[in-house]
Amino acid sequence: MADLLEAAIEAQIVILGERHDNPIHHEKQAEIVRILAPAGLAFEMIKRAEEEVANDRRTAWENESWSNWDDYRQILEAAPNARITGGGVDRDVLLSSVKNGAAMAWGAEGARYRLLDQLPIDVTEAMIEEQRVAHCDALPKPMLPGMVEAQQLRDAAFADAVLRLVEDGHEPAVLITGNGHARTDRGSPLYLGRAAPLVSVLSIGIIEAGEMTDVPYDYVIYTKVHDREDPCEAFLKSRQKN
Repeated sequence: MADLLEAAIEAQIVILGERHDNPIHHEKQAEIVRILAPAGLAFEMIKRAEEEVANDRRTAWENESWSNWDDYRQILEAAPNARITGGGVDRDVLLSSVKNGAAMAWGAEGARYRLLDQLPIDVTEAMIEEQRVAHCDALPKPMLPGMVEAQQLRDAAFADAVLRLVEDGHEPAVLITGNGHARTDRGSPLYLGRAAPLVSVLSIGIIEAGEMTDVPYDYVIYTKVHDREDPCEAFLKSRQKN
């Protein structure tokens, strides 16, 4: 942990991964944020249009689109003066990315993240397989490449949220996001490297014991496994409701 913190203090951007429903992960994030005292905090689950509300109301804000928002209050409280930005992507834009590709869905503003650049074939194939598993074999196979486009769009949007902080003078900055988006090989760090190669970035995965041990991060923090419902049961139930 001492080496991790030393490296984090030197970075302009620190990406803190998580399993969204694991409260221990949010405690670890808050602990690191408290030590780093960042000038900026970017969140995956806040939309760009919600940034001003988030900054005005901060810990009193109820984010209805994120069921466990209370878990994130401790992170905000750990950096009470930090500027807040959001990388959340509107549903209509995500749907457009599935149909038309990430670059077209975002438009000219996203050009700096080079969403037209093709990922290596093996990386794309691995992402398609992950989308199949994540959606419990419930999606038509032809739809899966479009889901990968949506994933790339989100990775770039989260990178944009934290990079805007740095470019506006709010550094160091921390990005709070899921572990998949914190990957150095294809997640937000990839798009930060494309858009701002001179900005120093450190990625920290906070993962449950035995999970994703081969995924590339700069550092990994292991935690206990959180007791949760089978994710496929929950996913299929949600589809039945809709």
